[in-house]
Amino acid sequence: MRTCPACADPVGGGDDYCENCGLRLTPVPNGEPDAGGGRDRVEAALGPIAGVSDIGLRHHRNEDALALLTPGARSPALIGVVCDGVSSAPRADDAALIAAETGAAETARALRGGAAPAEAATAGLRRAAASVAALADGAGAPACTYVAASMPEGGGPVTVAWIGDSRAYWVPGPGAPGPARLLTRDDSWSAAMVEGGVLTEEEAGNSLYAHTITAWLGAGSGEAEGHVATVDLSGPGALVLCTDGLWNYAPAAADIGALVPRAWRDPAAAARASVEAALAAGGRDNVTVVVMAVPEETPEGRSV
Repeated sequence: MRTCPACADPVGGGDDYCENCGLRLTPVPNGEPDAGGGRDRVEAALGPIAGVSDIGLRHHRNEDALALLTPGARSPALIGVVCDGVSSAPRADDAALIAAETGAAETARALRGGAAPAEAATAGLRRAAASVAALADGAGAPACTYVAASMPEGGGPVTVAWIGDSRAYWVPGPGAPGPARLLTRDDSWSAAMVEGGVLTEEEAGNSLYAHTITAWLGAGSGEAEGHVATVDLSGPGALVLCTDGLWNYAPAAADIGALVPRAWRDPAAAARASVEAALAAGGRDNVTVVVMAVPEETPEGRSV
């Protein structure tokens, strides 16, 4: 009997979703693990949340992945996850896919069970880490980055969890206070050098070690716990989750904001536009973007 990778409940061979936790189940052709086929271009749009993942122009497979959940039977909140497989590790595409899907499913399961958003985000990250670590075999240990966000239905504080260098940005809409800003801090050699005052951002960015990450999901990651933060975002605006396939070309928060100026009105169009901008700029890496609309405040409360 096949079991769900997120909650270990038994599932039928023809089931698309786990009845217990709601994880979208990856097909298993001929009883073998999915090899990642059909993921060169993935688009998903679920109303206020949407995402696009593209192989880019120079890679032979897409080692990024995304997962989306909207409020309903499987989740009490909007949830988005973006993962980037570490190319120097084996089965990077599998690592990203299982991390994204198990992370989203476990976050939703914890929220359904009454966990606070930060607790649920932590549970999702830890479950994703365990799922990736379980992929390790004699050929090596797969690894990936992880960034996830959840928001209650109708708006409210957004909880972000991350490890590695996939990022979350806040892009305010018309009338929303403040500029666009980065909500995460990279676990990377570059970030450590800049924070320590050893190098400037330009110097770190030009180094051969610029994209060396210092924490990740998967076996060999040591005691890395990841990070969780809850922020109260006043809409209208959008939360943008992305891999470095996008932010390499738009590293500043203002650059991301310029790509998606009306993201809160049409998350699907914003996600596509961001990916197409990365491809037009060279598409050197896989690129994945998830956009979550944050509704504006009204006198009666939040509204979409």
